[in-house]
Amino acid sequence: ATLATLCGDRFDFGVGISPWPEDFEGCHVPWAARGQRLDDQIEIIRGLLSGEFFSYTGKQLSIASMQLCPSPKTPIPILVGGHSDAALKRAARLGDGWIGAGASIEEYGVLIGKLNEFRKQYQRNHLPFAIHVSSADAYSTSGQDALANLGVNECHIAFRNAYDGTPDTLSTDLKIDQMQKFAAKCIKP
Repeated sequence: ATLATLCGDRFDFGVGISPWPEDFEGCHVPWAARGQRLDDQIEIIRGLLSGEFFSYTGKQLSIASMQLCPSPKTPIPILVGGHSDAALKRAARLGDGWIGAGASIEEYGVLIGKLNEFRKQYQRNHLPFAIHVSSADAYSTSGQDALANLGVNECHIAFRNAYDGTPDTLSTDLKIDQMQKFAAKCIKP
């Protein structure tokens, strides 16, 4: 809420569930209950960000009436990440958008198609909905155009694969050089 207020309500909040059971073991959260826990958390976050007093009693989490200050002038969009059907359904049912990571244009076509069907099923396809992705295809203007044609609103650009398990060994100067080359090639004035 503070960040949204400081940046003039230009903040989107991405949420998702870790795919690693040890993350839940370390927090003493049952693996099988992780989805419902996130559902409760999304409802709590949305309620608290209203700026009004809010209480909640869910299947796993409950909070007494409280008020969060500061509160943003406009609702903070909650974007749900994940590629599983459960994540896509959660995004369609509870989210203001979806975040995908690391898929190809073809894979995103399938995922976004499912997402749109789930939004229809939950009768939420008339509401504003953002789609953010990271994809190797976003490194060219033709790839960005293809993603936009699928309904992608925003591409997140990274200059290394954070999921491949290798350490980040690039110097700051090399990273800046990569960004400058990308900007010269892909950013339209």
